[in-house]
Amino acid sequence: MSSITPNSNDTQNQVDVYEFYRKKKLFWGLILTVSVLVLVISAFIALMFGSAGPIGPASSRLLTISDVIQQIIRNSSQFILKMVGYPVHEETSIQKIIIWDIRFPRIIMGALAGMALAVAGTIMQALFRNPMADPYILGLASGASVGASIAIIAGGTIGFLAGYILPVFAFGGSLLTIIIVYYISNIRGMVRIDTLLLSGIAVGSFMAAITSFLTYISGQHLRPIIFWLMGGLALVEGDWESVMIAAMIIVPSCVICLIFARSLNLLLLGEETAQYRGLDVQKVQKILLVLASLITGVSVAFTGVIGFVGLIIPHLIRLVTGPDHRILLPTSSLIGASFLIMADVVAKTVIYPTELPVGIITALCGTPFFLYLLRKQKKIGF
Repeated sequence: MSSITPNSNDTQNQVDVYEFYRKKKLFWGLILTVSVLVLVISAFIALMFGSAGPIGPASSRLLTISDVIQQIIRNSSQFILKMVGYPVHEETSIQKIIIWDIRFPRIIMGALAGMALAVAGTIMQALFRNPMADPYILGLASGASVGASIAIIAGGTIGFLAGYILPVFAFGGSLLTIIIVYYISNIRGMVRIDTLLLSGIAVGSFMAAITSFLTYISGQHLRPIIFWLMGGLALVEGDWESVMIAAMIIVPSCVICLIFARSLNLLLLGEETAQYRGLDVQKVQKILLVLASLITGVSVAFTGVIGFVGLIIPHLIRLVTGPDHRILLPTSSLIGASFLIMADVVAKTVIYPTELPVGIITALCGTPFFLYLLRKQKKIGF
């Protein structure tokens, strides 16, 4: 009577697979932990450096880390006590106003915009299977600027538009742009990489021309339109309403994008392979393009045109984490937020007391990186 003994090779393979997934989970956990720490450190640095607004002397632009920690602990404890109904005597100081009313809204908006642009860039690079695709190069940001410019000229006051009409118009402009680029690039059901890039550049240039025309005829609305063209976070200082509106749109949209991480992994294998494995390719592409347009439009609505974040961050993170979007998307969002916060710190301090638009800093970083990618693609036969 024969007995069935387990195959030692099968057992060893099972142990190897288990060990591989265990190490991958540990690695992913380490990457996310480091990304969160980088974001926290970036936020602390941004709280220490920057504008003191009209209420403080020039020396108050630099706060010590103890000042920042003290204000955070004090105001957090006061907030908790107020929530439980305990009477609290609120103390108003220059440091509190600088941190909570001037710098904190700016930091959070910078984090939201960096997150949105990095996620949008990651999605587009996966959909088009091209490391050079991003919201800026494909014309999304230029289209959003057209919508924002129309809203500013038609509506008059920024304060009213910033809450309601401006994000809607910016989203409409970015969505219209990506639809035009996608259909120009789609030749007999195939999206060619060279046609995609050329279409994005052409349509983006056309949208930029429209924005220039609107700027020329804008009259009294010239200054806010110029701000949108250059990109910056100065107008959200003290504007918690705009920050909350942006957060309510960008954060849920990025979470939904994360749900499609496995679908993005399948799309990397090619549309035919993804379709064969049961993915509704056209439906997923349309949903993700709408989400990318939405978060890009909202980002541009409140911060202006900030280019190259969606190009630099996903590519660099992919070198560390690999192409799996289950880790690539959340890591890119965190590092994108940190990158834009630090770019804003540089913009505020590099030629103090003059403040540079943050879009200039990201362009100085992104243009050489784009040329590097273009040269790399050319070497492999692009």
